[in-house]
Amino acid sequence: MGVPGKLAARMSTAEQHEYLRARFSRRTMIRGGAVTLGAVTGGVFVSGAGAPATVPTPRTAPAAESVDGSLVAPFGRHLAWGNDPRTEISVSWQVPVAVRRPFIRVGVRPWDLSRRIDAEVRTLYTPAGVGASGDHTQYYLHAKLTHLRPGRTYYYGVGHDGFDPAEPHLLGTLGTFTTAPPARPPSPSPPSATRVSAITAWPTTP
Repeated sequence: MGVPGKLAARMSTAEQHEYLRARFSRRTMIRGGAVTLGAVTGGVFVSGAGAPATVPTPRTAPAAESVDGSLVAPFGRHLAWGNDPRTEISVSWQVPVAVRRPFIRVGVRPWDLSRRIDAEVRTLYTPAGVGASGDHTQYYLHAKLTHLRPGRTYYYGVGHDGFDPAEPHLLGTLGTFTTAPPARPPSPSPPSATRVSAITAWPTTP
């Protein structure tokens, strides 16, 4: 089980990762190199049946497992605005095991998403003895979206080989965000009043 929904709403991505790391050992998360598709928003998944995963050599990062991507659901999505919240946003998420070619799609309509935009993979390995769990590897994915339009609501989906959010049966995994509104043009300055002094012409004495 992942982070409870109400608790996850109050936690940052890093706090959710620490929560999961403390509660689940690598043996609990992966058995037999298979993970069943679970709830995306809460990061819930069910371990597949099979032999327990081999315990890696202490202090040595284990080799990435080969897992069918269709069985792996992204979770722990997080949005962060860029330097200009009208046109930029960064999206990050996590997967429980290594996946191939992670990506993000974005569009103004859920049925008309963009091409795949490659995501960056950042791996964090925690050896046994740190915290309450055994050896544990976390996989973080990051993608930056730019050249968005101000004040526009976008649909986005994250995925990898075997898990494409553009597929009809996965449209329910899409999220949304709305960019900041366009900057208001400066208000025109009111016309300045011109003061006219009255001049009285006095007749001159001949």
